[in-house]
Amino acid sequence: MKLVYAPSARRMIPYPPVGPSLLSGALQQAGLPQPVLIDLELRLWDLHRRGHTTILGSGTLAPGRALETRMPADVESYANLLAAECKLGHGEDLGISVMGYEQLASALALTRRALQDGSRVILGGQFWSSQTARDVLGTLQDSSVTITVGDGFESIVDWARAASEIPRGSLRWVSGEVREGASTAGKVLPPLPSLAGTDWALYEALGRHAYGDRTSVRRAHLYVWDKLCPYRCTFCRVSSGSKVRLGDPESIVPSLRSLVDAGVTQMNFMTNELNPSLSYMRRLVQSFGPILSNYPEIGWFTYLRPDAMDEEDLVALRRLGCRLIRWGVETGSQSLSDRMQKDYHMSTVARVLHAAAKADIANHINLLLGYPGETDDDVNETLRFVTENASVIHSVRINPFYLPPGTKLEREPQRFGLRLLEFKSGYWTFEREDGVALDASVVQQRIERVGRRLIDLGIGFAGVLPFEFLNALCRESNRDSALAALRASQPFLWTEASPDGLKAQFGKYKMKTDWSETIFQRGRNYQTVLCND
Repeated sequence: MKLVYAPSARRMIPYPPVGPSLLSGALQQAGLPQPVLIDLELRLWDLHRRGHTTILGSGTLAPGRALETRMPADVESYANLLAAECKLGHGEDLGISVMGYEQLASALALTRRALQDGSRVILGGQFWSSQTARDVLGTLQDSSVTITVGDGFESIVDWARAASEIPRGSLRWVSGEVREGASTAGKVLPPLPSLAGTDWALYEALGRHAYGDRTSVRRAHLYVWDKLCPYRCTFCRVSSGSKVRLGDPESIVPSLRSLVDAGVTQMNFMTNELNPSLSYMRRLVQSFGPILSNYPEIGWFTYLRPDAMDEEDLVALRRLGCRLIRWGVETGSQSLSDRMQKDYHMSTVARVLHAAAKADIANHINLLLGYPGETDDDVNETLRFVTENASVIHSVRINPFYLPPGTKLEREPQRFGLRLLEFKSGYWTFEREDGVALDASVVQQRIERVGRRLIDLGIGFAGVLPFEFLNALCRESNRDSALAALRASQPFLWTEASPDGLKAQFGKYKMKTDWSETIFQRGRNYQTVLCND
């Protein structure tokens, strides 16, 4: 079996994608043959580097063209190239990961090509919803295609074991209609990822190109835990508000050891927060200590909740290589934080940020503007918070509010004074039940006001590119010298721009998306990117 990460010509990342490695781990855990992992994003970047061009970045490749009854000649030629890069054998099983819309056309072209060779194909990834899956299956009308919606840990195992059965959490065209498999088991612990067979040399080459660094560095995500959260944030897709079961910190040690043994020295400890509880974080530090204490060259970043912890806790994290923490602060207004059900105390947030900065850790905070019911007073409180704590805030990401599916706001809109109108590509349009109009221009003015204040305070946005930020931190002996070096080499990270705009400047490609296109709606570009152009 081949497991493929579909290309997009924009999401060029110098570290292996997580999704395929988790599916590979699920197959391994089930005692099934290990698949071959292929990052087509990386392969096409390498082709471009060697002077080859494809239609992917031309603007002429679109999902509709890949789905035409007879694929146009240029799309068919491109599909043949993808199959050749995969070394896809006749009748060989193929899984394709699609995380965003920009990957869709390539995934569909490769699917069509694989079907011609008698292959079974399973598509999955964050892009897919029940409706998008039905649309594609209804067009292809081929029972050899399966589409999984949601986590694919169970689905990929079902699919590998029984060709005739529709996997759990999946859809397939059968006897003239789209049919669904059984529901998934629900909240399950994910498998340990497997990066066996990763082509590290190509990732190192991309990293040198992306970061202008002659040093060859291996970067990767350490999958800690995800999709579960014991907190209650109303706008979050994974919050449960209950004491969900998390994997023991000790169970992650083999994954950490495998990355260290593979020579990875820059990591993202990938999780909703590394401290679902203080005791959990302390157990994780205790479990990871015997490994990380022997590798002072390893640096990593992660998300943490700014909850009560001791200065010694942050010193311990820094001693084990933590160089950057991203904090989901969202607002400096206590009343707005309470309405979001963040379960924070702003005085504690400030104290923790100061303790982290004292430990030589870079603090990046997320701010959410445009949350329903936000007032000018709330924004003023946020401005006051960042002003009072400017010396310990080293980076900010401003996120305009949109209403995602699978959140408390979607499940109980009336409780929060909202009325849902229409579900679009990854978000809901909505209105307030009290009749107060939603005004995106007001939110944009607030965003720009906060952005100007941050610039005036000398606070930039480097954490929007966390691996770039981490790379700078790992090259210097301390945080402040790294910030100075990064500001000298990448001054655009200290200018007013949307996260997508900053990524576009980093990748040196044109990006139309601006604040006005992301307020109350989900932007299409949501990962660190580097274009071929």
